[in-house]
Amino acid sequence: MTIVCPMVFELSLLEHESVAEFAATVCSGPGPRAIERCIESLADSASPVVLVGVAGGLSDRVQTGQCSVVTAVRTQTSDDLILPTIAAPLLKDAPQCIVCSVDEPVTAVESKRSLGEQTGADLVDTESHVFARCCAARGFEWAVVRGVSDGRDESLPAELVDCVDATGRPQTGRAALFALRKPALVPAMLRLRRNSITAMKQAAELLRELAGAL
Repeated sequence: MTIVCPMVFELSLLEHESVAEFAATVCSGPGPRAIERCIESLADSASPVVLVGVAGGLSDRVQTGQCSVVTAVRTQTSDDLILPTIAAPLLKDAPQCIVCSVDEPVTAVESKRSLGEQTGADLVDTESHVFARCCAARGFEWAVVRGVSDGRDESLPAELVDCVDATGRPQTGRAALFALRKPALVPAMLRLRRNSITAMKQAAELLRELAGAL
């Protein structure tokens, strides 16, 4: 099994929970293009492949810090649902959700509420639709496991999106500069970190259970 995380921070949290004992791990970098390059670079033996990371909440069916197995992936422009080939049937007791995948991060509360109402999705990310398409093209069995870093009623400060580079590494200097210029960002940064840590601990447990089932 191969675990793909868009951000180094997510991968580090999983590795702290010893997921490397039962799976190969790789950081793709955030966004559709990074995911596409990552899946294309994997060896044929990488299957099954699991996309793991945090996402934004769109509904009250998911809570901050919670980790869920994605049962379907959709986009904002299509009602078609893409169904993962593994995970959901094997982890019946795990929380389950639908993710809407978009091209750019959705950060404002109003935008998240609107997207949730429009699509009926529980989470939003920028990778799952491309991940699903690329895995299908390579013939990989695949699944998506997502934690909630920011809920439906919580904004994601747009500045924080710029605190991760194209390889998924945190730009700590930039984050510190933003915090100095806008101290009001600090509580949000701490909240996101706390929620992500909680979610990735749950993700590690789900992945260990999935590895055993596979």
